[in-house]
Amino acid sequence: MTLEQLKEKYEIVGTIDLGQWTDDYQHSSEWLRKQCQQVYQMEYSENQRIVFLHSFDYYVKNSDSAGLILKNLQLALNETDISNYFVVVCSTNTDHRISKYRSCDSEFFQHVWRI
Repeated sequence: MTLEQLKEKYEIVGTIDLGQWTDDYQHSSEWLRKQCQQVYQMEYSENQRIVFLHSFDYYVKNSDSAGLILKNLQLALNETDISNYFVVVCSTNTDHRISKYRSCDSEFFQHVWRI
C-alpha cells in the first residue's frame, strides 16, 4: 500500500520517516519522542492515523524480537499516550515480527507493506 492510498483511506495526522534514526541512540530516541509529541492529540477521530515510514531496523543477533527502532517507537507512543490503533507502520521490511510487536497497548500496530 502506498502513502497515497493511505491518504485516500484515512485522514493522516502526520507522517514520520523513521529513516531519520541514526547510530546515535540517545539523539534518535529523543527525536522520535519529539515527533510523537508533535502529532499527539487529546482525542483522535475514528478515521485519523499517524503514519510511520519504516525501511530498516537494527536487530539483536539471534533474537526473535522486533527491531530497535520499532521497540523505541512503541516506547515513544506509550510515553506520549498515543494508542497503536491510530498508528500505521508503512514498511518495506517484510519481517513478520513488525506486526506482532506491541507493548502495554492492547492494539497491534497496523502494518502495511509499501511498494
